Amino acid sequence: MAPPTATDIALSAPAGELIAVVGPPGPQRSALQHALNDAPWHRGPAVTTTVISDGAWHELRRVAAAGITVVAACDATVAAGAHAHRVVLLPDPDGVA
Repeated sequence: MAPPTATDIALSAPAGELIAVVGPPGPQRSALQHALNDAPWHRGPAVTTTVISDGAWHELRRVAAAGITVVAACDATVAAGAHAHRVVLLPDPDGVA
């Protein structure tokens, strides 16, 4: 499967939005996370990160509150759903829910 790209598109998100890419670690999640981070956002700068702890979510919310669009990756919807403004779910490549 070719990695996702974000060329010739215009993405729009409110300044300060925290977007979580949720799925199993691997090339698909990394590619989507980086494509979103490199996309030509219409509002403000963007940062990307991989979330590894609950405390990291609070720091990302603080960064988003400063008006920066944040794209974060994690492997659990439980953590992302409690903190992110928008969640992008990737399918499990093995078909396991």
